[in-house]
Amino acid sequence: MRFVKEQNESKISKILQPPRLTLYVHRVFFVLFIIIFLWISSCAPTPIASNGTNNPPLHSHLTPTAVNSLPHTVSNPTDAGSWFSFGKMHFKDRKYDAAARSFRQAIKMGLAEPEEKQARDMLGWSYYKMGEYDRAIRVFHKALELFPHWSKALIGRACAYRQKGEHEKAIAEFDRILSLYPNNLTALDNRGWTYYQFKDFERALSDFAKAETLSRSYPALRSNVLSGQGWCYYMNGDFKTALVKFEEAVHTAPPNYVYGLWDAYRGMAFSSAALGDFDSSYKLISKAKSAMDYDPNRDLAVLHYAAGDRKGVWHYLGRTGYVGVSLQVVSIKGVEILYVAEVDTNGPASRAGIIPGDIISGVEGKPVTDLDSFEKPIKSAEPGTRINLTVSRNGVDREFTVIIQDATMLIANDPLLAPISR
Repeated sequence: MRFVKEQNESKISKILQPPRLTLYVHRVFFVLFIIIFLWISSCAPTPIASNGTNNPPLHSHLTPTAVNSLPHTVSNPTDAGSWFSFGKMHFKDRKYDAAARSFRQAIKMGLAEPEEKQARDMLGWSYYKMGEYDRAIRVFHKALELFPHWSKALIGRACAYRQKGEHEKAIAEFDRILSLYPNNLTALDNRGWTYYQFKDFERALSDFAKAETLSRSYPALRSNVLSGQGWCYYMNGDFKTALVKFEEAVHTAPPNYVYGLWDAYRGMAFSSAALGDFDSSYKLISKAKSAMDYDPNRDLAVLHYAAGDRKGVWHYLGRTGYVGVSLQVVSIKGVEILYVAEVDTNGPASRAGIIPGDIISGVEGKPVTDLDSFEKPIKSAEPGTRINLTVSRNGVDREFTVIIQDATMLIANDPLLAPISR
């Protein structure tokens, strides 16, 4: 019976099976469907990483060098996260104009809150670095409308006020920050430097000392406040303590914190000179220039003046031609420009109206692209000569007439020379 049953089941199964040709056609269509599906999938666009907290922005791993070698379509991305990453890369490379454009585009396209706060902060500082303090203040003000009591935006706005010479506003801003956040290291550091500019060295030392006790886990900030203490002690005539503080600042500063190393080496140079070690002071200025590219001629002229070497003063300041500015080389739009870092009080540039943060782009109608193209016409000018300087301020070009004066006469009034001469 079992055998018969199997035979019957076999006949039923054969009746239910489709013809072989039909089965073959079905299989062909099935295979074609799989092939077409795979082909469509391979042609679909690759998803772009979002700027959310769980997904890193596109190209976030690329270095600035890698960015410069990217194809045009990739270096002009279509998502906010990529613009944000490019902005950070440009900022790190000191290409502040390109950084500002990238941050503006990223903000316009929309970022998650943490990235938007960072983008607005770095946008404000990009304008700050270009000397466009009014634009920086507007950016920080807008950030505070969106994120009230945000300490970074408050600090950025306070620093911009200070650079504009509005010291009372700056101090009021720092006081407000410290009333909200009493242990804010950056606010303490910057308020200390603002008091230093006021020549209120005791209050500056108080802020720097408190910041030092709080900054042990933050080497860059710690280096900054140690240098601040060094300059206060130097201006008060305590050169040995000043030298110790500057040496601590050098040893504390991270290798990539070029500004901190530059400032500390300069402090060591002037403290050494005040203690009578001029040979070491000249070598330390060379170390400062190695740490960060700047024009060291002014510092060297002051040190040679302190040493009684009038020929050295003439050599480093171009004999008698002198305008009274300290310049730094900054890259904007891929072009090296001359950024006014300091302006000597009562110097020719100061009396003409030039301020820190200005960008010198021309001398006597001719463009300047490096320090040499600026210094040559200045150094060759006799006292009393009028020199027209083209200066960019807040994105607007202006003309200033500077009357060249005798360098030896003006160097004697340099504030860094006064403590040595007491």
